[in-house]
Amino acid sequence: MAVLIGFISTQNFAQQTLENNLGTWYVLSGNAQLNEKWSLPFCGILREYNLASATEFGFVQAGVGYQITPTTKLSVGIAYLDKNPFESSFDEGDTNQFWLYHELKYKSSKNFSHRLRVENRWFVNTDETYLKSRIRYRLQYTYALTNSSYLKVFEEPFLGLHEAHINQNRFYLGYGRKLNQQMKLELGYLKLHVGKNNFDRIRMTLLINTKLFSPKNHLFANR
Repeated sequence: MAVLIGFISTQNFAQQTLENNLGTWYVLSGNAQLNEKWSLPFCGILREYNLASATEFGFVQAGVGYQITPTTKLSVGIAYLDKNPFESSFDEGDTNQFWLYHELKYKSSKNFSHRLRVENRWFVNTDETYLKSRIRYRLQYTYALTNSSYLKVFEEPFLGLHEAHINQNRFYLGYGRKLNQQMKLELGYLKLHVGKNNFDRIRMTLLINTKLFSPKNHLFANR
């Protein structure tokens, strides 16, 4: 944990514009299990720059998941993003977004998991509404330190289908702790590349997994 905090603290603070200062991501993510096959995944994100001094955007997501096998899960859902652009806009500008997503998760081993996601995003502003689609692939590695703590690393490139090239990448290194049977808390460093720009973020995540039934078998409980 001390290594992680030291790594975060050594990042470059020379540029003092909002987008280049150290920012924060607050994430609430979870899954409500309806039965052995069906579940309701959800997520809420508040992204801020300059260590929580200004809001970048808020994001909410909800969907329906189906457990195909004990290691494979398929989900579909919708999302809404309310965005405030950086001072010097490098992306789509000051727009709100409505999403339709399809997601496939696969746990290939005890430590490795994969997520493939297709997102159709409608951008809405005062001038026009337009659609952009992209594909995201996340490779994640989790290493147990104790029965209640772990390290997590993931890499996630984004492929924009309208441009046919990788226009975003996320690298994360963090520490997680199991609070109880249903909740986990994670803290880590996120390196975000968007186009030719890159940003440093502290990511804090609360994971909640609940079961609304008495399961016969324990299936895919760990996101």
